[in-house]
Amino acid sequence: MGSPRPSSLAYHILSTTLRRLGLGCVDCLPPTAYCLPTTARLLSLLIAIALGVVVASPAPASLAGPRHFEYRIAWNGLPAGSATVDIKDQEFAGAAGYSVRAAARTNAVVDLFWSFRGVAHTTLLADGLVPLRFTYDRQTNRLPESTWLDFDRIKQRAQGTHFKGDQRKDAEVDATDLTDPITAILHACATGVEPGGERRYHVFTGESQYLVALQAVGEEEITVPAGRFRALKIVPAVWKIKEAAEPDQRLHQATIWVTPDSAHTILRVRGEVFIGAVTLDLVGLGVAS
Repeated sequence: MGSPRPSSLAYHILSTTLRRLGLGCVDCLPPTAYCLPTTARLLSLLIAIALGVVVASPAPASLAGPRHFEYRIAWNGLPAGSATVDIKDQEFAGAAGYSVRAAARTNAVVDLFWSFRGVAHTTLLADGLVPLRFTYDRQTNRLPESTWLDFDRIKQRAQGTHFKGDQRKDAEVDATDLTDPITAILHACATGVEPGGERRYHVFTGESQYLVALQAVGEEEITVPAGRFRALKIVPAVWKIKEAAEPDQRLHQATIWVTPDSAHTILRVRGEVFIGAVTLDLVGLGVAS
């Protein structure tokens, strides 16, 4: 069976756009570029990482710095979409906490042959950065998929539910020493990691369990649309836990750059996949609406 191609109209528009941008022709793209479920999964991971790094602050009880972040998404250097992150204060039964919302989407050109819309929302207590709930709703080529994750702090259990089409899958696990992807990054940033240091976390996404190691490899200067910054470079490694921990083959290599100050603002996230790389770059920041 041959590789799928976009419709004749989409093919014509995409081909014309690429030629005008001086980026070659559609036929020069790898055949697998027309169906990219792995890229969607990687984007999910990158958004989760972005959420965690941006929310981190030196004092978990008080969140300093900007509350609204805008990012550009590129695939192999080509504009592919955009993402936003908004952080707001929220109380939970009288306890101070945060509500964080991240949204990502592909742009009009990419939509011609592959579309993605995703919204992640997390709530957590400020004291100790304790996760309460995480939801992730997305559509890939208009096919809906959702993941819900709830933590029971009293029973020390985590309940995950995954919806895809008319299928539902539930998973309940022991929450002792277990965290969600966002909180893992939050703790790493709040406690700090010096160049050469490493932190490891047992992570539950609501669907699967992973062992995540975050290693700070040094500082360097990078340039993103928002400007030029001194950045701390962090390299994560991800192993999926089945009967034993195995490297996650979807993610060949990922790198995170954050400001070395107390705000730990995420500047760039780059993930290598089997077809090139997906990059998240900071465009602007400000006050959440």
